[in-house]
Amino acid sequence: MPEFPRHVEETVQALADIHREHHSKTPRIEKFVAKTAAYMAQPRFLLVVTIGFAFWIMLNLVSQSWFPVSFSGLPSFGGLIIA
Repeated sequence: MPEFPRHVEETVQALADIHREHHSKTPRIEKFVAKTAAYMAQPRFLLVVTIGFAFWIMLNLVSQSWFPVSFSGLPSFGGLIIA
């Protein structure tokens, strides 16, 4: 490993200390929001949402054929028609 000048090592260490201090003072809610946002940024989240919507649509279509009212008791696609 190459040797770095002393001022470079001190700067890197100072930045690491600042980073460590920042994370130790971060509130739990901020950590939760950051983890949630990181999860939602993953492609698998889009897959889960897409599968969930497809299941919901199929459930509404099947329930319309079995019952005169949709699964949720509201018109199945009424909100989509209005939009």
